[in-house]
Amino acid sequence: DKVQGEQILRKILTEPHTDDVNFRVNFNLGTYDLRNGNFKEGLRHVLLDGRKLNIWHEFKFPKDQLWEGSPVQGKTIVLCAEGGIGDEIISVRFMQHFKDVGMTPIWMTDRKDIAEIFNRNGFKTIPTLKNIPESWLWTYSMPSPTYLDLDEDDLWYGSYLKPIKNTTPLTGTKKKIGIKCMGNPKYDQDLHRTIPFEELIEAIPDDYEIYSFHIDEDFQHPRVISLKDKIKTWDDTLDYLDQMDIVVSSCTSLIHAAGAIGKESIVIIPILTYYTWAKLGYHTKWYGDNLTILRQREYDNWKAPLGELKERLNDLCIR
Repeated sequence: DKVQGEQILRKILTEPHTDDVNFRVNFNLGTYDLRNGNFKEGLRHVLLDGRKLNIWHEFKFPKDQLWEGSPVQGKTIVLCAEGGIGDEIISVRFMQHFKDVGMTPIWMTDRKDIAEIFNRNGFKTIPTLKNIPESWLWTYSMPSPTYLDLDEDDLWYGSYLKPIKNTTPLTGTKKKIGIKCMGNPKYDQDLHRTIPFEELIEAIPDDYEIYSFHIDEDFQHPRVISLKDKIKTWDDTLDYLDQMDIVVSSCTSLIHAAGAIGKESIVIIPILTYYTWAKLGYHTKWYGDNLTILRQREYDNWKAPLGELKERLNDLCIR
């Protein structure tokens, strides 16, 4: 009951509590603020109060070079990736916004295949902050839109990653749909976002040829073609995403990659949703109209969003 949940949280803030409790309450209220359309306030609570709660990785880099505010013309700034691969794909777009305010951005990541993709798409990367010049600044990448005072309409400026189209073309006469029903099982929230594989397949009309983008799990089904042996790098992933007519996934890095290349996509999200999907509606300003959001309505019950998925896929087949 999100209405009651929000009321409880706001009441807590009227009472005396420790800073730790207030940070936790504000962090949770951030998702409600985003849901209600209060973008800047919501993002600030999710990302900045979340930082205080050590939700994301913390770097032990020089504090005197940490940047958390106003643009500094002509300065080089390193954006440090503190989250997962999906978070890197979400946030690398903001390098363009730093350029727009006269700074020279560099992305820091130790994920080599992600770095190759970013470099190829005009986002310069380095693997570490060791031995960077003392004149450079560094910052956490995810709060970038808060530090730069961006609004919702500033988020999406079109696809910012492009595949190299170096993989073998897939054959077949049916529409191609790429799927992924779960993310990293070591992530503590993965249980909430995992869609039962069989239920997902049942929701896909027979007019589609189904390709699985699961590379760590061995899901098998007579209707499903696994790409597990074909995908070795993230470049391979982007190439095969590009060959799909549509991509359907739970909240994983795959759906962010599909959104970043501008692929028509559908994300199916749990009640406990990530901040990029928090605002109500079928679309998000993070990726534009090419990405559709279908929402779980009852905890641990995927029947409603999978029913919507089936209807939408049937409509797409008629087009």
